[in-house]
Amino acid sequence: MRRRQGRSREECDDGNASNTDACLDTCKNASCGDTFVQAGVEECDDGNADNTDACIDTCKNASCGDGFVQAGVEECDDGNADNTDLCTTLCKVATCGDGFVGPGEACDDGNDVDDDACSNACVPASCGDGVKNAMEECDDGNMADDDGCTNACTLPVCGDGITQNGEECDDQNADESDDCLATCMAATCGDGVLHAGVEECDDGNTVDDDECSNACALPACGDGILHMDEECDDGNMIDDDACNNACMANGGGSTGGDTSGGETGGGETTGGSASGGSSGSGAATEGSTGDATTTGQTTFGTASASAGSTFTGGERGDDEGGCACRADTSAPSGLWALFSLGLLGRLRRRRAA
Repeated sequence: MRRRQGRSREECDDGNASNTDACLDTCKNASCGDTFVQAGVEECDDGNADNTDACIDTCKNASCGDGFVQAGVEECDDGNADNTDLCTTLCKVATCGDGFVGPGEACDDGNDVDDDACSNACVPASCGDGVKNAMEECDDGNMADDDGCTNACTLPVCGDGITQNGEECDDQNADESDDCLATCMAATCGDGVLHAGVEECDDGNTVDDDECSNACALPACGDGILHMDEECDDGNMIDDDACNNACMANGGGSTGGDTSGGETGGGETTGGSASGGSSGSGAATEGSTGDATTTGQTTFGTASASAGSTFTGGERGDDEGGCACRADTSAPSGLWALFSLGLLGRLRRRRAA
């Protein structure tokens, strides 16, 4: 009777001492957690419920993806195959450079090359990120367009539409007739380029009397510059000065008016005309005596008058009336000629009396 009761407490009895089969040597059925690894059934059996060690409580060896973080081995284990979440299938916390595009990343090429299509910050390479990539000429990482690198990540050149250091202007075109030349210099008179609507010409030299003046204007009478087809050019609009408005020289000077002498012996003594404004030697030459008419003429420095005698410059001898006269060489020669005519008139009147 006792034997039967003892057998009733056995779960199994295979009559051997092996604990790797289905029946332990305690006549218990082998099970996970009994600390015995059942061959062909269990991978491990550490007899505990700790899933952070090498053997989880399902008697499976701990592995990445089992949903349990094996201490000292795994950083994470979310039990899935999604590499875009916080834990990769390598049981590593998602980071930039792991080759998986995780949360917050725009790209992840898994390398440490910073100047390729994906930077080391896991953002696509772009102009202004401060990293020069193969598609860029430069990248200074700022928004200053007129420094050594434009905001388009190109090196500054004349014609890019940005006025850089050393440029006076940059209108991004090749039109040489506008305000900015193709050399990025402001259009100026003398640069050899015709500035449309501003200049009449531009020959690029400093010769003022050729076909284009230094003011970039075509030659014209009145511009104050003597050109080959002009006799003069005084640059004014006064027509009766030495140079008229046709840029031709006016005639030799103005002509004086008539000079009339005095009367002689009741008759009228008529002086001649004076031309040129001055009398040279002041010489008087005897002319016709007539009744009492004296005729004199002063022409370009020579005075001629009708009188009874001849005198030149200084002292002359007595005339018929016995008067001795001396020319005043300090007086203006024209006035002296008139004075001589008047003096001769007096002598005539005395003689007639």
